[in-house]
Order: sequence, then C-alpha cells, then structure tokens
Amino acid sequence: MATTTTRTTQLEAVNTMLSTIGESPVNSLTGSLPLDASIAVNILNEVNREVQSAGWKFNTSWKVSLPRDVNNKLVVGTDVLHIEFNHLRESKSSYDPVLRGNYLYNLAKESYTWDKDFEYVTVIYLLDFETIPDLPYELVDFKKYYGLNFDSAKPSITMITSRGCPYTCGFCAIPVLYKRSWKALRPEMVIERLKYMEDKYGIKDFYLPITVES
Repeated sequence: MATTTTRTTQLEAVNTMLSTIGESPVNSLTGSLPLDASIAVNILNEVNREVQSAGWKFNTSWKVSLPRDVNNKLVVGTDVLHIEFNHLRESKSSYDPVLRGNYLYNLAKESYTWDKDFEYVTVIYLLDFETIPDLPYELVDFKKYYGLNFDSAKPSITMITSRGCPYTCGFCAIPVLYKRSWKALRPEMVIERLKYMEDKYGIKDFYLPITVES
C-alpha cells in the first residue's frame, strides 16, 4: 500500500523560517508570539496568498454557479481570491466582474446588481495553508537523476531534512548565516517522506545533507 505524506503544518513552516535566521522554534502559533515568530507568520500568510492568487489546479474551480440573492447581488465568500466569467458565454461589455468586499461589482455597468445568475464561472480560492498540496514530486522525472550520488542502476534523490550547522569552520559561511544553529524536521516526518518516495517512485538511495546554504 502506498504511503500518504502528511502535509507541512503552519507551525512547522514557521519554525523552518525561524531556523534560517538562527532563532529558536515556537511550540504554538496562538497567543502572544515573539517578534520574529510574528513576522514569520505574516510573511508566510502573505506569500501563501500571493502564490495561490496565481490560480492552481488545487485551488481553482471552473464550473461554479453564482446565483443572485434577494437584492440581485452576487455574494462572494471570504475565501475567494478571483472570479472570472466564461467570456464564450458572457460578453465582457455587459458583464465584467470584480471583487469588492463580499460582493461582485459589475464594471461594465458600474453596479452591484445583476440581471441574471451565472454558470461555468472560474473561481480561485484561498485555501488554508495546511490543506494545500505538499511538494509536487510527480512533476519530476526521476529517471533523469538516477545514479547522481550512488549506484547508477538505482534511483536516488537528495532530501533536505535540516538547516544550519553548530560548528565554526572558517572556510564555510553556514555558521554566519545560521548563527551556529541547527534545526531539523521531526524524525517521524523524515521517515514518512522517505517511505513515501520509496513506495510511490521506487527511490532506494537517499542523500541527506546535514547542512544547506538556502
């Protein structure tokens, strides 16, 4: 049976960000947070929103129905980032939607009211960070990378499981970049990802570098 990976949690993502600047991890994202943790949360939310705004398969629906309310307005959920009508069905000169607050505004007629319901509408949603897909390994052709580190007859892959380094080697920039700190993913997560790569892609050899530069 194939193993399903556990998605990276928001807490894990924030702690990874903190580790890159040599700060200690936090145990929770609720309540009062240290300044650096609070900044990391804000950056994560901003980037998450920016990335999802581009519209991906996992957060886009192409056949959404938009019925009018009793006031002939089109109500939009707070999780909607973008809405686009099908212009093969609707004329942009008559129906040109834009998000304004919790409603769709018709730029073509400069009005919040609409004279019809709409079908086959493209909607891009803002999903919670922990519900979006993890790394898209399925997009990688692993056959092109067989044998880079190990036996040429076996598939292999490099997997980053930690950041930083506690040592002070004079020739290396890592101690300066990470302030001699070292942070790692939870062992359970590492084992889970290794097993997932073996079960789904047949990866047998893994190179796990202790330190990375980015």
